[in-house]
Amino acid sequence: MGSNISKIILNDGTVLSIQQMSSCYRVRNDCVQDSNGNCVTDADGNTTPQTSTHTDCAYIYFDVNGTKLPNQFGRDNYLLKVYTNSIKGSGWAPEGTASLKNILTGKDKLEYTKF
Repeated sequence: MGSNISKIILNDGTVLSIQQMSSCYRVRNDCVQDSNGNCVTDADGNTTPQTSTHTDCAYIYFDVNGTKLPNQFGRDNYLLKVYTNSIKGSGWAPEGTASLKNILTGKDKLEYTKF
């Protein structure tokens, strides 16, 4: 995370961090990734380049138990992406998306990658 992040601590200890992007439309050189966000490599260890377009304007990170452990996406940390006309959960599994969706829909099952 960069230096353009503001933090808010709520009365219950929840920490909200807000990161504003440089623009609501960004093109970035990246690699083809697996569902865990790791670059996919071929037998020789080479990655496949890929251009990604991002249209999010800001991120809202929240840690529901503040500075207490485990500080892990999908367990106590979650991410919302702010777009020009909406706010959505991240579409990337390592950012706690499945757990957040389950919590909000009443499924009450945490899904995360241990690290």
